[in-house]
Amino acid sequence: MNYRRHFRTRLIIYSAIIVTPLLAVLGYNAYTSFGQSEKAVLQSVENYSLYIAHDVEDLLLRSERTLKYLAVRPEILALDSKHCDPWLKEFIGFAPEYANLGVITAAGVPVCLAASTPGSAPRSFAEFPWFRHAMQVDGFASSAPFLGPITLKHVSVFSYPLRDHAGQRIGTLALPLELGSLDQLWRAISLPAGSAIAVFDSDGIFMARFPDAENWVGKSAREVLAAARRAAPGGVGVAAGIDGVERAFALKTIPKYGWQVVVGIRTADVFRSDRDARTRSLAVIGAVVLFVLFLVSILSRRLSFPLRDLSTTVRAVAEGDFSVRANETDSGEFHELAQQFNRMLRMREQAENELRAQTERLRIGQATAGMIVMEWDIANDELSWSDSPEWLRGPLPESGKYPFYVEQVHPEDRERFLAVRTEGIDTLRRRSQEYRIVRTDGETRWLRSQHVVFPGADGKAARMLVALLDITERKQAEEEIRRLNESLEQKVRERTRELERSNEELAAFSYSVAHDLRTPLRGINGFSAFLAGEYAGKLDATALGYLQRIQAAAIRMGEVMDDLLALAHAGRVELQRQEVDLSALAQAVAASFESAAPQRRAEFVIAAGITADADPGLMRIALDNLFSNAWKFSAKAEGARIEFGMITAEGKPAYFVRDNGAGFDSAFSGKLFEQFQRLHTDKEYEGAGVGLAIVARVIRRHGGRIWADGAVGQGAVFYFTLG
Repeated sequence: MNYRRHFRTRLIIYSAIIVTPLLAVLGYNAYTSFGQSEKAVLQSVENYSLYIAHDVEDLLLRSERTLKYLAVRPEILALDSKHCDPWLKEFIGFAPEYANLGVITAAGVPVCLAASTPGSAPRSFAEFPWFRHAMQVDGFASSAPFLGPITLKHVSVFSYPLRDHAGQRIGTLALPLELGSLDQLWRAISLPAGSAIAVFDSDGIFMARFPDAENWVGKSAREVLAAARRAAPGGVGVAAGIDGVERAFALKTIPKYGWQVVVGIRTADVFRSDRDARTRSLAVIGAVVLFVLFLVSILSRRLSFPLRDLSTTVRAVAEGDFSVRANETDSGEFHELAQQFNRMLRMREQAENELRAQTERLRIGQATAGMIVMEWDIANDELSWSDSPEWLRGPLPESGKYPFYVEQVHPEDRERFLAVRTEGIDTLRRRSQEYRIVRTDGETRWLRSQHVVFPGADGKAARMLVALLDITERKQAEEEIRRLNESLEQKVRERTRELERSNEELAAFSYSVAHDLRTPLRGINGFSAFLAGEYAGKLDATALGYLQRIQAAAIRMGEVMDDLLALAHAGRVELQRQEVDLSALAQAVAASFESAAPQRRAEFVIAAGITADADPGLMRIALDNLFSNAWKFSAKAEGARIEFGMITAEGKPAYFVRDNGAGFDSAFSGKLFEQFQRLHTDKEYEGAGVGLAIVARVIRRHGGRIWADGAVGQGAVFYFTLG
């Protein structure tokens, strides 16, 4: 035993001394160099994909905004080619990436087309898939690629609904994008040879591909995209593309539209140097392995005679002679090996004796835990089983009546079980279902059954074969998953509460910063006023101008601080809901504006009797900011009019403040309620861009929503609801 241990130890030590350090150094060098190179390549391809995705998103946004702008123009809504043709032709002249621009009626008839030749445009688009899809979408939509009937080039139609003043759908604006123009987005990018760029829509359809766009545009890549996401859940990784070429790729999704951009660089090019280094490392490792094999061959000469004897014995056993035994006269490891081999032969003999008994036990075990087959002779109502289903009801006779089995079906599942069985008999079709049975010991088991009905000579159901499988464990696992999902939802709610607390702390911080800056601002304003008054005679006009600009900036900063304090207050104050007379609040706010500027002429129209369940203090803040907004932007309007009232929106009361002032471009309505976002310059109208953000926060505190509608030079109206 000591000799065997000594031999085994020496062999391990010699092999480790020779192989381990060299392999460790080579492996480490190969790993670090390749890892750094791969990381740099993946970062580069991700940057390319971000750049192209940004340009694609910008194109989609510009298209949507253009369609929204045109959709409210009277010249377009007139559905008259005399009015809309000039508009469309003028637009298409400045946008060569679009193949056409058209106004289509709800019946699919083209009224206006910016680019067409006589007879080239279809008389009706009603049967075109893109038009049917556009009529089903209440907003901006994009179609799958197709060959344009006019330009005969691959296009994707961007569409937007046209509605009359009553809100009824009267047609569709269609803006076909020449998909070949997308090549302009990446011409400025210098990619290695063999690289590929692809743009997909939300359904995984090729919208553009470089290179070889003609062979791919319009084809589906869902499976390849799904495989890419599985290979790289973060959107960056290495995988084979749809053309079978392995590339380092980055996949970026444009959330608003669901489009996807993929940029890939062929790994055979970018990783060539690293692979050469790995090849050299493998060559060195191979040399080391050969050297080790040489040492092993020397040792094998000393071991060949015992091995030859053992090999002869093994060959005889392989040929079926189990009576032979290995020679146990040698010493060392081979002596132990021969003993263990002979012991294995004796154990095999014992195993063969037990095999027959195990076969019978295996058959019983299969019947207990596996699937059984039941046959029902419908005409004679005879039921038989392939094996006795112990798990079904305990030992059963080899045959019986079908109602005997039906009685074991759970009472809650029995009606459905019989309905599926009857349907299979009536239709002679294969059916499957899952149901419960109640055993005689009271235990409930889940079964999955599939049955096939065979007709007789008269064409009616004569025989049914039913395969039964016990799925109780699967059902228990599904129940466990359901409970885990409920636990996950609880964790999500807890995380939501933590986020709310973080937002409250952020609001408190903003309030503290705004409050603490007021004292320094007052000092700046006061000292600059003192200098202007006391040293006016000693300062030249330039210095006095600087002091005036300092005072104006300090006053402006003070107003911003006031707005920030109001914004923080709207988010921090505890909500005290009660019945509030909104009409009275609106009257009080209007009176304050009239008394502050008596020289201003404006008409306030406030509906009476409007009440709501809300916090009175916060609602005063909201109305004050809404009226302030209307008061400011109607200052230049002749016959300024500010109105407060209520309508019904989606079955709920919605309150509004309307003015006939400067209005705004509805394409930018999403920016109105963001902090410091303004659609007008300070020279046109003063303000910090916080008032409407305060209103939005108050409305959200009440569980409501706020939105705006307007047009440039036609006034604006702000709607809000209270949850």
